[in-house]
Amino acid sequence: MTRQISYDAIAAFPIGKIGIKLHQEKLAALDYLPDDTLLLSPRNTVSQQVVDQLEQYFAGSRLSFALDIHFHGSAFQQRVWHALMEIPFGRTMTYGELAKTLKTGPRAIGQACRTNLIPVVIPCHRIIAANHPGGYSGSVEGKLMNIKMWLLQHETV
Repeated sequence: MTRQISYDAIAAFPIGKIGIKLHQEKLAALDYLPDDTLLLSPRNTVSQQVVDQLEQYFAGSRLSFALDIHFHGSAFQQRVWHALMEIPFGRTMTYGELAKTLKTGPRAIGQACRTNLIPVVIPCHRIIAANHPGGYSGSVEGKLMNIKMWLLQHETV
């Protein structure tokens, strides 16, 4: 028996379909979904706000997000995620640069990025390796890496 995941909205964007999950009226997760996933209209004003801001981002008219976020992770992970949100649209940092800023190691930065439940809004795609794009959401090739490359191109990095 498979567990049914409940979304507050499922919307289509240039990078594919994204499932939006809220927790106590705050954005808790954005999941990349298969292309054949059915769309789901936003169930409330908060999920509508998330969809609207993502649409604006993908249209090129929003450079940052103004959303209440439910951070679910360790204190260290949350510190990394907050630092990621400080990297401006169109800029990147290497794992090593962010590690130096936070006085930790590059692998720890990579692990925190891997556990990011809110990609795009918490822009882990802006973290790259010193001599290549690095990974994205735990992948180094395939669909998720294609999404990372699309996001970087969208931000003209």
